[in-house]
Amino acid sequence: MVVKKHRIHTKRNALLFVGVAAIAALIIIVVGVATGRKSTVHITGSNLAYYIDDEQYVFNNEPYICDNAVYLPAEEILSVYGYTCKYDNDKKELTATKDNDTAYIYVDKNTVKYGKDTHTFEGLPSMRRGGVVYIPSQMMSAFTKDEFVFDGEFKFVERPYRDLMENVSIDNSHRIKGDVSKYNGVYVVGDKAAMELLYYPKDNCISYAKVINSIADALPSVQVYNVVIPTMTEFYGPEELYTDQIKGIKTIYENLNENVMPVNVIKEMWPHADEHLYFATDHHWTQRGAYYAYRAFIHAKGEEIADLSEFPQDNVENFIGSWEYSLNGTPGESVLQENAETMERFMPIVEYKGDVFLDMNLTDRWRESKVIVESDNKYTTFIGGDMPIIRYKTNVKNGEKAVIIKESFGNAFATWAINNYEEVYIIDPRQWNGFGGASDRGEFNLVNFYNDVCQFDDLIVVSYPGSTTSNMRKAIASLVGM
Repeated sequence: MVVKKHRIHTKRNALLFVGVAAIAALIIIVVGVATGRKSTVHITGSNLAYYIDDEQYVFNNEPYICDNAVYLPAEEILSVYGYTCKYDNDKKELTATKDNDTAYIYVDKNTVKYGKDTHTFEGLPSMRRGGVVYIPSQMMSAFTKDEFVFDGEFKFVERPYRDLMENVSIDNSHRIKGDVSKYNGVYVVGDKAAMELLYYPKDNCISYAKVINSIADALPSVQVYNVVIPTMTEFYGPEELYTDQIKGIKTIYENLNENVMPVNVIKEMWPHADEHLYFATDHHWTQRGAYYAYRAFIHAKGEEIADLSEFPQDNVENFIGSWEYSLNGTPGESVLQENAETMERFMPIVEYKGDVFLDMNLTDRWRESKVIVESDNKYTTFIGGDMPIIRYKTNVKNGEKAVIIKESFGNAFATWAINNYEEVYIIDPRQWNGFGGASDRGEFNLVNFYNDVCQFDDLIVVSYPGSTTSNMRKAIASLVGM
């Protein structure tokens, strides 16, 4: 992702990295303004400035390099040339209109339609990042008929791809040593930690993937992401408790359709396994562990989140989590007392307003919702615990909206999403459609929510092994009427 800067310098009257096919396309295409002469556009990556015939402009959104092409914020630069641009989220297309002529730029495709003609730029699809449509400079040249010259440092961005975890593995270097005892269904390893034993059975994985596919099919205008996470035993459990959750996650991802983006959290989490990723006294992961999983998601999306060091902290000391109730009165209770830990709490770096609602249409407001409840010293400090639906509005101002479908592991994950979206909606399927018992809040349908309440861009389904079991699968499926 954005791990380095690239310096580019090209000679005047040269296009950057234009292949033979793209050059031919530029010669043939007649798109954009007929100025009668050709200008040279100088773009400097170091200070976000660009010059057209020596007149300076400044980008609000930074250009970047992807696959040896410079990508430019389309609406910004086209407006300088007199185009009126409009983005259609349902069709995933940007229209650029001038003098009653309209061109259509299709996101994630390498085609531009102008009049009756469709023109192809091989290997150079447009992209949408952070709510902004970016197009390669070669495509921009087709609109403007100008030549582009680049100098300075540009961000390098990898193109998002579907990571099915073919080459993912871990070793035994971080496994906790010690005798294993079991009390009330909880495994205590030596005098170090308590943990639960969970599986990703193959049949459950395939059935779960079908549910996620059905959600994606029901929402064709939304990008669906599936974030499947391991529990503590995958990284740290002694070998006798190891259940190869990676194999189960791979099975899920292999059965997802092309319209679902799988997120490989292992590749981000495992290199940090020597950090405090899971609690020793609670069945959840830490907010730090969730950060690396979220970073895997945001990288799959083709974007970035600030480094962990940039988030202010307000930690809780001597934390003892959920296993306290299960191990009370057993020999394992002393293990918890001996391993009281620090619960790191990372605060958002954006401004926000959060509200909990009790109905799908967001008319029945219950109370305020904080991303970190500072007065709470349990895992429920993260977004206040499990709620029917929470809406956070932020000052990110990128136009992007996300819906997160989750169980309690998703609470810590959701704290990070606040920093990348203008609006975030967090839905617990166990609270709707008859799955919540006394706490049930009635009907929730994602299609109706999209059509009537919020046309969100991304849907993120966050799950751990328990989410693949029959009842949780049905609760998730009920959100699209299955």
